[in-house]
Amino acid sequence: MIGKYEHELAAFEGIGLPDAERDAALTHLLGFVHSTARAAADVAELNSRQSDNDWWAEAGPLLAQVIDADRYPLAGRVGEAAGAYNPDVVWAFGLQCVLEGLERWAERQAGGAGRR
Repeated sequence: MIGKYEHELAAFEGIGLPDAERDAALTHLLGFVHSTARAAADVAELNSRQSDNDWWAEAGPLLAQVIDADRYPLAGRVGEAAGAYNPDVVWAFGLQCVLEGLERWAERQAGGAGRR
């Protein structure tokens, strides 16, 4: 277990994070990985029982009857644009956000801006 931790911490070597923040950055990244992997596994399990297209064909008309589009226009617009949950899209977007955020944090720390 300590070897795994050592290996994971090494990924943050040389980016300017103090040790306690390096541990926090690793914990944050691992939390993101765990949650997106769990969501992808849940979707895969659901899709093994019913395809996404079949689910929407069945549930879509019912949802249209019970959800007031005038009351929830933002949810309707964004949901339609996003479409079905796609774990690959969520993973790529989220990982980019997490890594860029950690990079900016480290740069700010290295520049002496201090903590927020």
